[in-house]
Amino acid sequence: MITRRVLLFSTQRLFGESVEQTLSQVEGLEISGHWPLDDLVMERLAAGLPDCVIFIDDSSVEDLLFNLTAQILDHYPDLPVFRVTLERSHMQIFNSQLVPARSAELIDLIQHLPLKRAGAE
Repeated sequence: MITRRVLLFSTQRLFGESVEQTLSQVEGLEISGHWPLDDLVMERLAAGLPDCVIFIDDSSVEDLLFNLTAQILDHYPDLPVFRVTLERSHMQIFNSQLVPARSAELIDLIQHLPLKRAGAE
């Protein structure tokens, strides 16, 4: 079985510990670190070599998470970034995907997007 390394960052320590506890009991998952959301995220990411990153946060850090996610995807385009929060009953998954720069692929990609309208839920 392949072991997936998960790196956690949280603004809500108690919720973060709960997620860490849940994930650490799953066979094939290894928590490679659980850190506060601070200025050392990129350094810890480079040292942890994870298969995915999970941000466990509250809504007070929207801008910080947007910037960090962009930095991570810029440096590690194949690294999935998950965002889990108590305020909403869903999670967000971010990744960067390179596709051929031909019009046929762009058209196909657009045609197969899930149907969602801007601003509509």
